[in-house]
Amino acid sequence: YASFLRGITGEESTTAMNRKQRYLVLEQLKKDGFKVGRPGDAAQDQSEQALLVRHKWLMLKHYGILRDPSERALLKYVRRITKVDRMEWLKSWQMNLLVEAIKKWVARVERELLQKAVADGLISLPFFCATFEDAEFSQRTGVITAEEGDALYQYNQACEAYLANYTPPKE
Repeated sequence: YASFLRGITGEESTTAMNRKQRYLVLEQLKKDGFKVGRPGDAAQDQSEQALLVRHKWLMLKHYGILRDPSERALLKYVRRITKVDRMEWLKSWQMNLLVEAIKKWVARVERELLQKAVADGLISLPFFCATFEDAEFSQRTGVITAEEGDALYQYNQACEAYLANYTPPKE
């Protein structure tokens, strides 16, 4: 490969080339039978983490957050977070970074939706919680009585049902 590049441009690496030299290499590759495709044309990464990222992406679509829920838009998001164009090319630490970023995004959206549902009276807080933050604190600390635990469990079930059946408002 390095000798191929050197024969066309005099450089051994595409990182050392300028734009015109990279264009010459691409043209030679096309002459040799290479087919140029758009992002999203190649087979998608089917790893467990990539599927999780796509699942979270579709959750954001379900919540009405995404203007463009396409694979191309997802790849733009991947590029913005990791500086890599395709999920198949990510190193494990980059994939972990991507997974955590999208999980945090979904969690923020869900938190906002649940806060609004509580404020609108669509979900009632457990009897020992005055605010949404009280319920979150109770869940994090876990220092509650059995009766409060049952109420918190019912509240969590109501939250999950609300999010599962959520329909974004029509604009």
